Amino acid sequence: MNVFEIIQSNLLTPLVLFFVLGIVAARVKSDLRIPEEVSSMLSIYLLAAIGLHGGIEMKKIGLENIIIPISVAIGLSVVMTLNHYQILQRLGKFSIFDSYAIAATYGSVGATSFSVGLAFLKTHNVQSEGFMAAILAVLEPVSLILCIFLVNISASKIQRKSES
Repeated sequence: MNVFEIIQSNLLTPLVLFFVLGIVAARVKSDLRIPEEVSSMLSIYLLAAIGLHGGIEMKKIGLENIIIPISVAIGLSVVMTLNHYQILQRLGKFSIFDSYAIAATYGSVGATSFSVGLAFLKTHNVQSEGFMAAILAVLEPVSLILCIFLVNISASKIQRKSES
């Protein structure tokens, strides 16, 4: 399969088409909306499906066999988060709080991005490890918790400086 066929097959997926529909609806100032109940139900379904799939695969493989991939993934998430923070703080000249907020976003793995990646692999008949969903469940909060912790430390330091 050449590059143009891959691009075409990805642009015609429902996810991309819904994204384009959203952009068009916003540009023409349409009041097109997905009801809040449907939106929250889809989020719950996606997270439950990923969690159940990851748990089942982890049980099949065993925790001892995926502890190294999970550890490496957590380490990479921490490194990516801290790296993005440094770039945003130094080169982007963002405030400490904005830098941590954006770094948390980039360091965290999104369930939607994960699902799109799995769909892409499935479309091209590429097998992935079943325990990747378990790694997603572990990675989702790592960057966010790290940044909340670091923001609290930074806020405490700023408060102590202002009191002195």
